[in-house]
Amino acid sequence: MSALAPPLPTTLTILNRIFAREKVSFLQYLKDAWVWTGADGRAVWKEVSRMIDEEQKMLQRLAEFIVRRKGVLATAAVDERFTESHFVSLNHLLPRLVNYQQWLIQELEKDLAKLDDPEARSLIEQMLQVKRNHLEKLRTLQQRYTPGQKDATR
Repeated sequence: MSALAPPLPTTLTILNRIFAREKVSFLQYLKDAWVWTGADGRAVWKEVSRMIDEEQKMLQRLAEFIVRRKGVLATAAVDERFTESHFVSLNHLLPRLVNYQQWLIQELEKDLAKLDDPEARSLIEQMLQVKRNHLEKLRTLQQRYTPGQKDATR
């Protein structure tokens, strides 16, 4: 008797895993955190805040898709390590954001490879593109932002 391969996860299972991971992502956590930045970093933080909002909108689209397919939204706990991100400098957070965004992209790519539903794939491909764009923006902000710099947006 041969061993059977385990069944592939269903579309809703995969989408819920993505939803739970993204809902408690580092970027989403930071929307409610207090991040220290001087006047020179406010434009940088404003750009990060825009990314948070864009990813929140993608997360809302994913939630609506799951509910439309009669799924129940998954819950997840915030990573305890994120609590160390209050009252720290933006300069300290940017490298962590870059690393975390890279990890999220890798996980999303793995999940995308398991999806066979065309509509679900399309949505996750869009999400993946947003995250890749944000990763590039974060890398650029990290390279350009140096505390004390006159204009961090150049």
